[in-house]
Amino acid sequence: MTNKKSRNYVNGPKLHAAIQEWYESGAEEPPKIIIDAITQICERLATKNNFKNYTYIDEMMAEGLLACVIAVQQKKYDPYRWNNPFAYFTKVAWNEFISVIKKEHRESYIKHKALEEHMIDASARGEVLDYKMDDSGRLEKLIKEFEDDTEED
Repeated sequence: MTNKKSRNYVNGPKLHAAIQEWYESGAEEPPKIIIDAITQICERLATKNNFKNYTYIDEMMAEGLLACVIAVQQKKYDPYRWNNPFAYFTKVAWNEFISVIKKEHRESYIKHKALEEHMIDASARGEVLDYKMDDSGRLEKLIKEFEDDTEED
């Protein structure tokens, strides 16, 4: 027995039909099949190699799920124009995951830049800090990459 999950965890045609029926019914709340499918899409996306090793994966999943639910409630998916809700909601979640990564990257930059400036200021004042700086160069690289990226924008 293998631990591999089925590739077909969301039935696209059934999801498409459920969305179309829900839109036509005029009901306020989306049916459980739609919410379950969106949840499965976000959970499976979080296991992809692009995202699975981030420490804030739960935040990424929550933001992706929220964005998909908002898209459903605002009826942004047009079942009369498109026929692949799986791709639509995967893309919505993907974009939100990337947005969280960028936000976290910026926050990490701010934190490390502030620490770097504090260390420089303390050193200039002659203070001896009992703090071991990461000597692998990883933090300096993070700061430089972020600053280089913001200069390009």
